[in-house]
Amino acid sequence: MMDATRLADQQPKPSACRTLFGPVDHEELKKELTGHLRAMEEAAADSWGFDFSTHTPRPNA
Repeated sequence: MMDATRLADQQPKPSACRTLFGPVDHEELKKELTGHLRAMEEAAADSWGFDFSTHTPRPNA
């Protein structure tokens, strides 16, 4: 007679990966992420008076 642990090991495990919201358009996602990142960098540069991309102070700071 098989015990429960051996029986459980033989059962196929369901996949944890699910597509909940349909297929992903990776190019569109990358464009959107890049736009948000630029907006965040610009807001930080305005707030701190520092250009984080060139690692220099902004001239109007």
